[in-house]
Amino acid sequence: MKKNILLRFATNIIFLSGTCIASPLQTTYRDSSGVNKPILFTTTTSNTNLLKSLSYKDNNGEWKQVTVTEQICGTDTDNKPIICNPIATNMIGSANGIAGLDDKSRLTSSILSDSIITGPRIDGTVLSTVYSSINPQLTANGDGPFYWWDGNSIMRIGGTPITLPHSPYGSQAGTYESLVLSGVPNGGYTAGCALCLFMEPNRIKQAAISAVDFQGGTIPSADGVQLYAGPVNANFDLILPVASYTATSVTISGTLTSTELSHIQPMMTIFTNSKIPGVTATTPGEPDYYMGVVKSVSTTGNSTTINVYGWGEQLHKSTGEVPSITSLETYFWTNQTTPVVGIGGFNKTFARNVYMSYDGSKAGATGTAATSLIHEFTGEEMDFNVSNETRTGAVSFAGYGVSINMPPDHTNVLTHGSSDFYAGGNAPHHFLAGDSCYLDASGYYDQSAFEGLATWIGGACQLGSLETTLGRYDQEVAEFDGRTTGSPDFRMMYQVSESVKGSGTAVTNIVPKLGVVIGGEHGLGVDTGSEQANIQWNWNSYYGGLAFCGYGKNCGLVLDGNGVPHIAQSGLIGGSGLTIGKQPGGHVAGLGEYVDTDYAANLLEIMRGTISDLTLDTAGNLILAGNVSAGLGGQFILTPATGAGAGVGNYLTTDGYANLTVHASNGGASTIIAGRTIETATYTLNSLPSASHDGEHAWCSDCQLNGIIGVEAYWHTSASKWTDSQNNNLTK
Repeated sequence: MKKNILLRFATNIIFLSGTCIASPLQTTYRDSSGVNKPILFTTTTSNTNLLKSLSYKDNNGEWKQVTVTEQICGTDTDNKPIICNPIATNMIGSANGIAGLDDKSRLTSSILSDSIITGPRIDGTVLSTVYSSINPQLTANGDGPFYWWDGNSIMRIGGTPITLPHSPYGSQAGTYESLVLSGVPNGGYTAGCALCLFMEPNRIKQAAISAVDFQGGTIPSADGVQLYAGPVNANFDLILPVASYTATSVTISGTLTSTELSHIQPMMTIFTNSKIPGVTATTPGEPDYYMGVVKSVSTTGNSTTINVYGWGEQLHKSTGEVPSITSLETYFWTNQTTPVVGIGGFNKTFARNVYMSYDGSKAGATGTAATSLIHEFTGEEMDFNVSNETRTGAVSFAGYGVSINMPPDHTNVLTHGSSDFYAGGNAPHHFLAGDSCYLDASGYYDQSAFEGLATWIGGACQLGSLETTLGRYDQEVAEFDGRTTGSPDFRMMYQVSESVKGSGTAVTNIVPKLGVVIGGEHGLGVDTGSEQANIQWNWNSYYGGLAFCGYGKNCGLVLDGNGVPHIAQSGLIGGSGLTIGKQPGGHVAGLGEYVDTDYAANLLEIMRGTISDLTLDTAGNLILAGNVSAGLGGQFILTPATGAGAGVGNYLTTDGYANLTVHASNGGASTIIAGRTIETATYTLNSLPSASHDGEHAWCSDCQLNGIIGVEAYWHTSASKWTDSQNNNLTK
């Protein structure tokens, strides 16, 4: 459409019939008769009914830009411009009127618009940087500020394309804005958070902050939350009945309203309850239903078709599958017995997801000039500063709190891999606690780097500091507790202590200990509870050694730094020393070996190489490879078998030539001369043997002397015969 434009150049340019007033540099032209006249333009309007850019040639022949300042619809009888749609005072701030401005050009009325765009003015032009209630799929043409990956119905702050010749981002340079929000939580529910975030299309969402029935008289807590996030297993925005599928579409049964159609936009994920053949879900992380992404929506009569880029399994490329309307998924879509699709939803929720990245090319790692100085990353930092406070227990602080509530307490609802805290990847430290030493008013050090109901890992307290400030000579380092329902906790504890109180913390004075304490409190060492057995390093000056100690103090077995074992190094005043096997009641021995009656091996064996020097078998026989010697004044005493005088006397002596004297306990003595033999067998008169040595003895059982039967016989080499003690011939 063309319009005639009358330009009056005294002070304005006048556009007639829906035209406008402009302010050019040149205002009039002079005709051939020398009369100044206004300039008449003919121009067209844009598709939004606005005048296109105008220019004119001045008296010097140069083209000048015309700036439109006011739109008029004609002139009055005095040839003055008439403004189009003049504004009456009663229209300002009224229904179907216009919003008013105050003396600072600020709106005095509320704004309701299907989209609001604002931004700063640069060189007289507003640069759009803040966009509200925008559907990028309806506005984006690939040149920003919205792109296909923005989804739909978003609000964007910053990111408007802008030309910055010196920006390292080049053609990707964009505007930036900061958001400052000051809020004062003043009550329960959503009044308790300065910024409340919900991920559910529900118009009555409530924050779980001080959420009690105060309307019924319950007094709530007064919690103030700066940032609240309330993710839930949100319903789909729409669940639509399915008539049929193709490889790239789904046809919906029934008619959708225009509002419902507006909720189906390109780039939205669409979920079916059609089961994928050959895929079976066994855990929540294994979806076995077809999914797709909306490409477009079309309606024909009462039929609605949602076109997709393809159907397939999550995180897999589509290969042309067609979902079924009869084979339905039941692990996730429980009790959903008809074919449907879900739109406006998700299958995994995060309260917060921080994704950080570092590109070395921006830091000069690839040979290009560095355009970024960022080399340090911290996912999140929480600082808590306390000042002007010294009162004991005046402040309570909890950095992070995680609590999972499920009645009853013990169920199998959660998967086995569920966790309150998970750290993955290949970081040098998954968890690093930089600790100080916190000494509380009770006189204990109670700082822990990590603490659980059955676990305690201490902070950075040092033994020397504890001695100076608390007079303590031991320090608990960590403990891991075994818990039971019928007794106190069994605390497996590691601690360090001074070998002797006050001996100092030189390396040779420190005794590390690992053992069990029954009962007591976390972090309080052995001061509470009952100390049981432990093992101790560097005990009793055995530096580099290891001791096994009962009740934490009775150290019976010690392995020194050279690997040599020692028994009862504290001394053995009474009781047993070393026992092997189960010691019977009433028996006490420094060294005792106790075996079962059917034990057949040797009780004791000492070998040198392959030679057995000493063996004690189960029959009580002691077998020696060498001699048995007694020290000065020592004796070999054989206990009589029966009666006094039986067996060998109390001790034996020799004259150094192999002549042996037997000394009896009554003072008597008998000498056995080398070469003499004592026959211990019993003979009759007719069976006495021929002896080989003079003075040999034998017993004649049927011989008589002085009327007594039984005679000691003596051999006489000179006569080659046996006689009695009086040298008489033997007779019966």
